Amino acid sequence: FARIDRQNPARVLRALELYRATGQPASTFRQGRPPKVRPWQTLKVGLYDDRSVLYDRINRRVEAMMDAGLEAEVRTLVETYGPEAPGLQSIGYQEWLPYFAGERDRAEVVRLIQRNSRRYAKRQLTYYRHQAALQWFRAGDHEAVLNWLEAQGAG
Repeated sequence: FARIDRQNPARVLRALELYRATGQPASTFRQGRPPKVRPWQTLKVGLYDDRSVLYDRINRRVEAMMDAGLEAEVRTLVETYGPEAPGLQSIGYQEWLPYFAGERDRAEVVRLIQRNSRRYAKRQLTYYRHQAALQWFRAGDHEAVLNWLEAQGAG
């Protein structure tokens, strides 16, 4: 159990289920497996744009989600599964819970969803920036992507 992420309840639960069912730790199921061999080449591509453009798109996407009925969707999920449901802990859902309790107004919910979505996008960019063999292209630069793919023998 030393290798289990104790901060991830789903993984802890799964490890306990495996142990209870088999009497063996989860790590025994990973040992001795040969590495996966894939008969294809994997190319890793990342797209970037100016951060201001990305953040503007995020803000507009959140507004579109509101117009499409996000509030009603979340309200139905809370009524069906309760506010502690794991899916309701994600961005775009968790911000509604104080609103339903009368502790926050709708404009603040929108602002928080936009802010939290922007922060998540920033964390994703930071993560991917440190990935090896990832080739970055400006979003919309189709010609550069096609030229690179052709040079890789994938065109």
